[in-house]
Amino acid sequence: MIYYNQIKINPNRFGVRRYTDMFYDLASFGNYICKKRKDMSYTQKDIANLAFISTDALRRIENGNVLPNQITLEALSLVFKEDLNLALLSFRFDNQDKFFEVKKRLNIR
Repeated sequence: MIYYNQIKINPNRFGVRRYTDMFYDLASFGNYICKKRKDMSYTQKDIANLAFISTDALRRIENGNVLPNQITLEALSLVFKEDLNLALLSFRFDNQDKFFEVKKRLNIR
C-alpha cells in the first residue's frame, strides 16, 4: 500500500495554502521493520510488548497497511535502537510521478 499525506504549509501572501505532498511506500517500510524484527529473533508479540503497542498495530505496520504515528515510531525506535523516523523518510517517494505511476498500475482511485 502506498500512503498519501498532505501537510499544510503557511499561507503565502495571497492567502492561498500550499501543500507539500509526501508519498510513502509502506509495503517496503513494513518489510524493513519485519526484517529487523526477525534479525533480532523476536516475535511480533515480543516487539509489541517491548514497545507497549498492540500486536495488531505492529502487524498492520509490517503488512504496509498503515502509516505509524509519531508515538509508535518513537516506541519502536527504542526497541530497534534505530531512528525509524529517518528510516521512514528513506521510503518516501520524492517524485510524484513515481507515485502516480504505481497508483495507476494498482488501479487505485
